[in-house]
Amino acid sequence: MKNVFKLFFVVSLISLLATPPAVAQSVIATIDLNDGDPNGIQDNPFGITVTPEGTHALVAISGGLDDPNTPANENGRRVDVIDLDSLTVVGQLDTGFFPEEIAIRSDGSGNTERIYVANSSDSTVSVFDSITNPTAVNTIALPGFSFPFDATLSPDQDRLFVSTVGGVGDIFIIDTDPQSGTFEMIVGSFNVPGGHGRLAFDGPSRLVVPHTVFAFDFSHSDAFITILDPDNPATRSSIQLAAGGNFEYPTIQEVAVRRDGIAYVPVFGGGDDIFVIDVRTAQLVTLIDLGPLAENQQHGVALREDEGLLLVTNFVQSTLSVIDVTTNQVIADVAVGNEPNAVAFSPDGSVALVTNQNSFSVSVVSDFPLPSFELSGPAFPSLLDPVSYSFEGGEFDRPVRLLISVGGNDPNPFESTTVDLTPPIRTRFTGTLDRAGSAATPTAAVPNNANLVGRVFHLQGVTTYGNGTQVVSNPFAVIVQ
Repeated sequence: MKNVFKLFFVVSLISLLATPPAVAQSVIATIDLNDGDPNGIQDNPFGITVTPEGTHALVAISGGLDDPNTPANENGRRVDVIDLDSLTVVGQLDTGFFPEEIAIRSDGSGNTERIYVANSSDSTVSVFDSITNPTAVNTIALPGFSFPFDATLSPDQDRLFVSTVGGVGDIFIIDTDPQSGTFEMIVGSFNVPGGHGRLAFDGPSRLVVPHTVFAFDFSHSDAFITILDPDNPATRSSIQLAAGGNFEYPTIQEVAVRRDGIAYVPVFGGGDDIFVIDVRTAQLVTLIDLGPLAENQQHGVALREDEGLLLVTNFVQSTLSVIDVTTNQVIADVAVGNEPNAVAFSPDGSVALVTNQNSFSVSVVSDFPLPSFELSGPAFPSLLDPVSYSFEGGEFDRPVRLLISVGGNDPNPFESTTVDLTPPIRTRFTGTLDRAGSAATPTAAVPNNANLVGRVFHLQGVTTYGNGTQVVSNPFAVIVQ
């Protein structure tokens, strides 16, 4: 029987995104962040980050260029906490002056452990131990007037990289390992010329730095991407994506990187295209034309966890472009608030959250379709038939298993997952899903064994999504004819 099972099952390659998915065409909710403008200071939301638990979003309220001596709890000195179930503000964190970006370190169970907020105008990083404690437990001062912009954790979460826009070009490294003797201290820095945007990692050894270099007389700027080894930052490659002319100032605010090293780079003031870069070879792959609604002012970018959809905020036209990554085509333009800055997906990828810098709000765009994790194949094979069973709808680079039972369909636990199979349940295939959310094993024929005729085999697939959730496919019955 063991050999029969070994020959019987196969997973074949099927493209998850053969046709572009339909997406939402409008905003389903707008979260008002306006607190009444104390002292005439506006509520300008900037960066947005979703907590590891997926229950809340944190929004940096950068405010206006007010007096740095104004008290806490006013605009320009806070991070708003949004509950993603009720879509309301349920709290705030009291930060330094002009907070812009947020990074969250999680513990071994995937819960929020530490929150780091880069405060641009007072050159500090505020540290919080939960979303419910509004008071910072630590403040890390950066040297000089560096104007920190972004805070990005390394893949192992033991280092925080803080980019700056002060023009000097320093990126600071902060130790975020709680077991270290230098915990939450600056342990190093390196220089990438100009002011920086939001950083991104491609694995542990490649840090992608978007940066803007201004002419000595500030008559123009040039926009670059630099890829470097954070442990040896002298090892680097740079690509110039846009050159400014007379009083033209292209800049790069953010970059999104796929797990295979392909990066998507919008250039603010550098045309209507998204640059698609292979950061492992430092080569331009292609351009994605965003069309007239981009209006040369792309700002933020977000890649969904399954890497099937890409979102880009268009600052001037106040729209959100939705791009099918498989075809590199814009499949929707969604009207959001004024001057959208940053965008983030909810953990399950069904909702996008957009900070509207000049509407003092967050737009909630919903109804992004999620692929179902499906198992399919021949239900009534005959002896000697070549058979294949296919998975669709998984996430790239995630493990997948094909389970088998001859006991029938009845929900039972298999490890930490409840499947519709009765014991004994066995794993007949393990693999890794490819970019299309599929996997494959060699095709095999049903053995020419008359004792198999009439036997019923029950199959089910199991995979893990990026937020750690285990997902099972539909149960599937196979009867040999």
